[in-house]
Amino acid sequence: MGRLKVVSSPSNKATAMSVGSPPSSSSRAVMSQSPLMERRVLSGDRRVLSSDGLPRLFSQAPAMASVLGVLETLAASEGHVLITGELGAGKEVLARWLHAMSERAGPFVPVRAALDGPSALADAFDRADGGAIFIDGLTALADDAQQQLVDALGNGGNVRVFASTHVDPVTAEDEGRVRRDLVDLLSAGRLHVPPLRDRRADIPQLARHVLKRCAAACDRSFHGFATDAMNRMLAYDWPGNVRELTNAVERAVLRAQGDTIEVRDLGIPEDGEIPSFETMTLSAMERVLIQKALKRHDGNVSRAARSLGLSRSALYRRLHRHGL
Repeated sequence: MGRLKVVSSPSNKATAMSVGSPPSSSSRAVMSQSPLMERRVLSGDRRVLSSDGLPRLFSQAPAMASVLGVLETLAASEGHVLITGELGAGKEVLARWLHAMSERAGPFVPVRAALDGPSALADAFDRADGGAIFIDGLTALADDAQQQLVDALGNGGNVRVFASTHVDPVTAEDEGRVRRDLVDLLSAGRLHVPPLRDRRADIPQLARHVLKRCAAACDRSFHGFATDAMNRMLAYDWPGNVRELTNAVERAVLRAQGDTIEVRDLGIPEDGEIPSFETMTLSAMERVLIQKALKRHDGNVSRAARSLGLSRSALYRRLHRHGL
């Protein structure tokens, strides 16, 4: 790996910020009400409108209030940010929003630590000059990549770094999966994204947005979701979080025979319902086994992979394939 260049942020090292303080009443509303958001939108920057398909970053859920309360401050800073949360919870969405609302003109370049090759990190830094990189799965970075990232973060440069992990950083440090000094360097700002089951108030708007986007892509028109379909989505725990919800709605659009999404189209079980293996496809069986392994090992991908007889990278590929 070549020399990595990143943005230095001495002021943020002295004033590290983490989520937790109560937000003002205005921060609970859609973030486009803020002066920073208005300035970026009026200037013609529309990147935030298409980063994951959401027209704007929003939440009606109390669990997201502390996150929304610090986003504007983090967007305006140049500090690196560590984002934690379960798989599929929307960590990359927040990183893209923070970059779109910053004053950085360069690109946003994602790196899939468990999937991309050993040169991916250096390539990403080269491509992101003046912009930002997003490291998806910090604890999956190889030891030599972590060392070079530590060196780069200390040397300064012109790339802002967003990193994510679904594993508690302290646990990962204790297990030797991530360097403590690397976590410290990335923690000028820290965000935790709550799982979708803790922000169910967001499910209807998220589902309607995905439905609208998918319907347009398929050149179809839908009236919306049947009442029992919406109730099923609200009751379901969504172990794969927003990514799983997105995939469920996309499948429903393909399955639907009418102009309303019915509960049968979604393919998600009732609360407490155990799917029958006799009626499941091989892909569905694999998905259930992966979910059970992750739950059994408290979301630890390495231990879940070992229990399934897979390498960690192989399990990551299956997680992405199944929307988990």
